[in-house]
Amino acid sequence: MTKEITAGPTFHLLGPPEARVDGTSVDLGTNREKRVLTPLLLEPGKPMYRDRLLDWGWDDLPDTADQLLHEVMANLRRRFGELGLERVLINKNRLCTLDVPPLSVDVYRFRASVRRAMGLPDAERRPVFEQALLLYRGEPLAGLDGRLVDNAREALWQEHRKARVMLHQAELRVGRHEESLLDLARLGRERPDDSQVAALHMYALYRNGLTAEAVAVYQAHDQALAETDARVPVQLKNVYLRMARGDRDLGPDVHVYLGGKPQAEPSPPRAEDTAQDDASRSRPERLLHARTVTQHAEQIFNEPITTYGVVTFGGKHRHHHQDADGTGTSERS
Repeated sequence: MTKEITAGPTFHLLGPPEARVDGTSVDLGTNREKRVLTPLLLEPGKPMYRDRLLDWGWDDLPDTADQLLHEVMANLRRRFGELGLERVLINKNRLCTLDVPPLSVDVYRFRASVRRAMGLPDAERRPVFEQALLLYRGEPLAGLDGRLVDNAREALWQEHRKARVMLHQAELRVGRHEESLLDLARLGRERPDDSQVAALHMYALYRNGLTAEAVAVYQAHDQALAETDARVPVQLKNVYLRMARGDRDLGPDVHVYLGGKPQAEPSPPRAEDTAQDDASRSRPERLLHARTVTQHAEQIFNEPITTYGVVTFGGKHRHHHQDADGTGTSERS
């Protein structure tokens, strides 16, 4: 039975697969050994048939696959012994189990942080979400190939994307509209057919007084769906029509995308109100606000869609660093 807390080596799949001991990276072996180890780390404590491990290790099984798997498991057992974990890799009756605490694996720490964030009031979720997202040190399972590895990598990316969306839902519900603009634009660039993200991006723009930009996001989303013979959901179309009319109340349809009713439904700022707001800002605040609006108006997101090692929130870049204990920290630029 696995323990729920961890002290000792930690294991990292949200980036290049590795172990860490006292902040020092420890190699987990060859790519083949890492491929076989991956499902055991994704489901620690769960017995797994050797045939399943063979599928993870080889897309095309060689005739000597059983012998090769035996050698891989022997090497992994030796590596765990070097980490002081002599008896965690259990092989019995053609079943293999890796008996390590789930929270020693970064995937489970990420999920635990997301659950903790979701249990907090909307206004308090952001820092917990940010710390969870910073556990991603780049592409999950970086450097590994294989059909099942690719499937797992995509699933881990989707967990990352879902957490970003939940973060922005909470931010928009408490009226922090400007802070979410840049990352919602990037999410939209990654998946132009994502109606959830299109709705959130439109809402953030509209509540910042950028009605034309919100309409442009809708039109781009409509076009992306048309290319796959899909249609814009009725709820999103209703939100769009209210925005095009300049309605203050966007109706209950927008609540579906926000994941609940916002605390307040302010009117979209008029041009003269925005000018007055700018006049009351300090010079750095005006520059930041102008930069945010300009980046949306001119659509200058020309950098690669996925920027590994950098998580963007609220118009500022957080550069990821690794602490001695393997946890993520950041600093704003």
